[in-house]
Amino acid sequence: MARLSIFMGILFKSTSICRERSAVITEASLWLWMAESSMNGHLNTCWENEMAIPRAVDPIKSLEDIRSIKQMLLSKPRDYLLFVMGINSGIRLGDLLKFKVRQFQGRKVGASIEITESKTGKQNFLVINREVDRALKMYFDSTGVEPDSYLFRSRKAGKPLTLCAVNRMVKAWACSINLKGNYGGRTLRKTFGYIQRVHFGVGFEVLCKRYNHSNPSVTMRYIGVQPEEITNIMMHEI
Repeated sequence: MARLSIFMGILFKSTSICRERSAVITEASLWLWMAESSMNGHLNTCWENEMAIPRAVDPIKSLEDIRSIKQMLLSKPRDYLLFVMGINSGIRLGDLLKFKVRQFQGRKVGASIEITESKTGKQNFLVINREVDRALKMYFDSTGVEPDSYLFRSRKAGKPLTLCAVNRMVKAWACSINLKGNYGGRTLRKTFGYIQRVHFGVGFEVLCKRYNHSNPSVTMRYIGVQPEEITNIMMHEI
């Protein structure tokens, strides 16, 4: 009930201008949803712990920053593999965490792993490139893994890492190298698209196919055009 009272206070605290009213209603709607979810026992644990209004996560834009995180994770082969596979595949985190060890054992560079996306039910695939192959070998050589084990095992026996756990991990990695911005689990998938587009020149149409989006405009909104890109094109001399 306390959260419902907060909701009412937020809703009517300001009506001076249209834009301000819109922001208030958005914040109020969030609190109402949290109150209802809490009463029904469905409040997401990550949200409940952080108690923050969610916003879109950022990609890691710099190849140097990517190398810094890789270097930092070399002593943690599981985390290193998760980071490398995430930024080299563009696969949703929820699907990555479902992989089993047997799906990768004996596979060589260029091999593809077929999956059915949990969110969409669409078919997708992951290709093992040289960087992923290197990370896999390092992980398999460093620890005893059973074929039926999850590739990204948690400390809980037989369980994979959770989305919440990976979200915290990615935030910690970014913080460790002093990255400014908002980072989380989806950063890995977004980084794949950003690096492919900005550093390798891959177009939104191709990335749309890779992401299994319905059309390139969805991909454009998902990855985003960064403010510095607009500034850079203004330096082109015509």
